[in-house]
Amino acid sequence: MEIVKLYCLGNDYLVAGPEAQQYSLPALASILCGLRQGIGGQGLIVLYPGEMGWAKVEFYTPQGLRIAPGADALRCAGFLLGTGDWVMDTSIGQQRVNVRNQETVLWFPPPVIGGEYQIGRDYHGYLINLVSRYFVTFVHRTQGLDIDRQGEALDRYFGGTDTVLVQDQDEVAIKIWSRGREITGCGAGACAAATILWHLGRAGEPLEISMPGGKVTMVRTGDKIQQLAEVKQVLRAKVDAGLLEAVKI
Repeated sequence: MEIVKLYCLGNDYLVAGPEAQQYSLPALASILCGLRQGIGGQGLIVLYPGEMGWAKVEFYTPQGLRIAPGADALRCAGFLLGTGDWVMDTSIGQQRVNVRNQETVLWFPPPVIGGEYQIGRDYHGYLINLVSRYFVTFVHRTQGLDIDRQGEALDRYFGGTDTVLVQDQDEVAIKIWSRGREITGCGAGACAAATILWHLGRAGEPLEISMPGGKVTMVRTGDKIQQLAEVKQVLRAKVDAGLLEAVKI
C-alpha cells in the first residue's frame, strides 16, 4: 500500500487511498503515525475519490480515534486529488476545496464576534466563535513572546478557549495557544484574527497572516472568508507488507 506524507501550515499528515479499507483503520493510523515503527505524522487521512469532483474523507488521530478532519487535513486531501474544485464529504458535512497547483483555497463561514473583554491590566481582546472559540488579543511582537505563560493565564480565565495573539505592526503575524500548548498553524485561528482586524479597520484586503508553520492569505467573498495556503509533498512511499499484516482485517 502506498502512503503520501503532506505538509501544511506546520502540520504533516499521511494520506492513504481506498485500499486502506482492508485494514483496521484505527490500528493502521496508530502504527503509521508513530515514529518508532511507522512514518510519523499528526494523523491519517483516508481518501475515497468519487465522480464529478466529489470525494469522501475520513481522518484518524495517532491514537486511533476517528474525528472530523480539520482545515489543513482537507487541504492535503484536495492537494492529492489534483488541480480542480472538490467537494469533500466528511463526518460533519461537506466542505469545498479548490486546488491550484500547490495553492489550496478553503471557504470559512463568517465568524461571530462574541464580545469584548478586558482581563486585568494585561489583556484586552475579543471572543470569536468559528468551529471553536477563540480569544483574539494584540501583542507588541510575536517574536520572543512567552506564549506558555500568557497562554496558561488565559486558559485559566476562559477554559476551553484557544488564544490567538496578534502582531499587526510591520506585518500581521499570529501565535496560537490551543488545548494547553502552542500550535504552529490554524486556519480558523487566522480567520478569527482577520475578522477582528477588519472589524477594527486595522487591515485591508487581501490580508496575509504569518504563523510559525506558514502563511495564509484571506479575502472576504460574499458572506464567507476565502483563505489560501500552500501544501507540500514530503514523501511518497510503499509501506512494508510485514507492518501491515498486523492490522489486516
